[in-house]
Amino acid sequence: MRVGYWQRVWLAFFGATVLLALLVQLVILPYAFPQWHAGDGLLKGGDWEKYHALARDLAERIDREGWSAWELRPQGYGIVGILGALYALTTPKPWTFIPIAAALHAAATLVLALLLNRLLKNRRASLLAALPFFLFPTSLLWTTQPLKDGFSICGFILFVYGWILLIDIGGSERLEKKKAASALSLFLLGLTFIWLVRGYLLMLEQAVGVTVAIVLAIWALRRAWRKRLQLVGAGIVIFLVFVGAFFPGFLLRMGTERDRIWEGPQPVPGVEGEPAWTASDWLPDRVDEVFHILSQQRCRSSTLYPEAGSNIDEDVLFSSAGDVLAYVPRAAQIALFAPFPKGWFSEGTSTGGDLMRRVSGIEMVFSYLALLFLPVAIYRWRREPALWIALAFGVPALIIQPIFSVNVGTIVRLRYPYFMILVAMGTAGGISFLKPVAGKVRALFRGG
Repeated sequence: MRVGYWQRVWLAFFGATVLLALLVQLVILPYAFPQWHAGDGLLKGGDWEKYHALARDLAERIDREGWSAWELRPQGYGIVGILGALYALTTPKPWTFIPIAAALHAAATLVLALLLNRLLKNRRASLLAALPFFLFPTSLLWTTQPLKDGFSICGFILFVYGWILLIDIGGSERLEKKKAASALSLFLLGLTFIWLVRGYLLMLEQAVGVTVAIVLAIWALRRAWRKRLQLVGAGIVIFLVFVGAFFPGFLLRMGTERDRIWEGPQPVPGVEGEPAWTASDWLPDRVDEVFHILSQQRCRSSTLYPEAGSNIDEDVLFSSAGDVLAYVPRAAQIALFAPFPKGWFSEGTSTGGDLMRRVSGIEMVFSYLALLFLPVAIYRWRREPALWIALAFGVPALIIQPIFSVNVGTIVRLRYPYFMILVAMGTAGGISFLKPVAGKVRALFRGG
């Protein structure tokens, strides 16, 4: 069977990720940086140590009691259920998770390149613009360590690309069944990945998804009427977009009460240090409660690890939905530009913190340059639905991270898919802007 271009690209990304992860776990940590090594290829001081220990215990229970002891999300952690099953089937070593992590990271990079190819109309340029997403050292956290980020990152990008395929269907003069099935599969799979590890994000995806679905439904009907397309085809498109919009709510109802809002301890009244909450009479109670939960999570983030060296605005707490909304401009600034330059060369407080700060500085220099060209990309491809779909889902998810967390290290990890889509689009804008300039410079020298 002939392997196509994009399949070869995925295989290359997958192979490179596997080799690098094995090198980190089996060579670099144990021998080059033993002071950072927690054993079994794990870096000291991260959530991956807890997930590994819980998964190992789960695998031992499965070995003693059989598969009836297995849980998909023990203690609310989907990654532990996946790791536990993997350990039970193979051996309780973190390196067994590497192929899964590599497959997720390679798939996310590939789909991002496909999205960018809709803008650049050039496969090589699209891969070049997607490379920062693949290569940024931050991604080593979930490609070399057993973390849930790979699932949520890949899930988000699959979900967005599913919406983009739906737009293709709505703009076609005939219903493409294979593309419709692909679109539905992508955003259902993407949402399932997100639900497995970060169920709270489904609320946001549903809120944005309903709005997008209404706009797309109106657009599909108008196009069907003007182009005299089959109304049945338009109806199927409308059905699919609303499935994509409301499926997050279905997944939320599948979870436990704790999982429906937040993966981890459920917020309860009276979080230590939290200001008294004033309910807003201008918002529905359910919406106001979501703002309250964000406030509680921020309070927990600021009080649980007060010694964290990368905390920012930890003294800012919220007592009403109005306070949360007033913080949005500052949250956007942090989401787009943190870690700020003054922190690149300061001393870290965690294992490898100094090195991580230097590395983050290198990443941010490139990101700043890429973001300079983001307005160019938005203007140049303002008529491309793919751009607006990615922004519609990515920007709200990006801004919400600094609202519920005060730790920049956590924000950098959680914002990765939303932030890196902007960086990739800015890079694509820079490529499209500079390519003609480079051509003119080469022509000038040749003429000289």
